[in-house]
Amino acid sequence: MPYRYLIFTFAALLFLSSCANLSPTFDDPEIKVTSFKLVPSNSINPKFEIGLNVINPNNTNINLQGLAYTARIEGQKVFSGVASELSPIKAYGSADITLGGQADLLGGLALLNKLLSMEKLNQPINYSLNVKMNIKGLLIPITLERTGELTLPNQLR
Repeated sequence: MPYRYLIFTFAALLFLSSCANLSPTFDDPEIKVTSFKLVPSNSINPKFEIGLNVINPNNTNINLQGLAYTARIEGQKVFSGVASELSPIKAYGSADITLGGQADLLGGLALLNKLLSMEKLNQPINYSLNVKMNIKGLLIPITLERTGELTLPNQLR
């Protein structure tokens, strides 16, 4: 009986100490949206390109396992995607990541309908970007949302 108690206590202490050592001083990376562009396409479905700048404020490299993202324009879900095989972000460094996506047919039609119903096509269009980052060594992914405005290229106005 005392051995069971001793083994349980040892296992609990080992578990708690391993959790404490996972990342006691890990700071979440800072992510900035550097661009959100509508790119030319030969399809009815618009294509987009999103530029991110990821800043690592930690003294160890960040090894990204992957990103999952969803973009909305004027509240309408336009596209979602994933990215893997991303380069590590060096300690106290930064890296640029470019994400791409193409609207699905229904999302593209809904977006086109919404854009055509706008009074002025030269007014800014609201977007939101939700990103989930999985980092090797962290049990919980980092999630964030960024919002902003974009304008349509001149050829689409």
